[in-house]
Amino acid sequence: MHPIIQRLGFKLIRSSSLMKMSLKEIPFNIGENREVEMRRLNVKSEEDIILLTNLENECFKEHFNYRPSKIEETRHWLLENPWLQWQTHFFAQLEGKPVGYIGMGIDEKYNREKKTLSGWINDIGVLKPFRRRGIGTALMLKALHELKNKGLENALLYVDDENPTKAIKLYEKVGFKTVKKTQIYQKKLI
Repeated sequence: MHPIIQRLGFKLIRSSSLMKMSLKEIPFNIGENREVEMRRLNVKSEEDIILLTNLENECFKEHFNYRPSKIEETRHWLLENPWLQWQTHFFAQLEGKPVGYIGMGIDEKYNREKKTLSGWINDIGVLKPFRRRGIGTALMLKALHELKNKGLENALLYVDDENPTKAIKLYEKVGFKTVKKTQIYQKKLI
């Protein structure tokens, strides 16, 4: 922490990382679950929109500043996203039961401004009873291949450094490296 910030009474409350990886060589045989089936979300299916909302809420209820998403918010994000000109989501299923999901997309404005060909991992979640079984790894690898197949060279994501699922370890395992840290400070005003 910078000494001036500390002297002013600010305390670090959160930090997050922007992570990046090249899509040239996507790893394999790194512990991905081979029994999980991937099913693409159908944005025209109300059932899929509800399923995504429910999975996201269940997967993230332990996270900092959690607020349940509403079905209307999910629908808006999927159909009217102002940042992503292309996006898709996949459900991970074991024996026909959804146990996780991942979303990815392309922000063309970002790519033009940064002169890059990058895609984003927007969201990933695995239900608590199914964590540490390679499902998150399988979801990540699926998303990375989808982005590569769209002609992109890099994948990006943001992660809360204090994520209770230790997601940063998964991202490092598949090849992401931290390129930028963001820190949030807070001071109580009297």
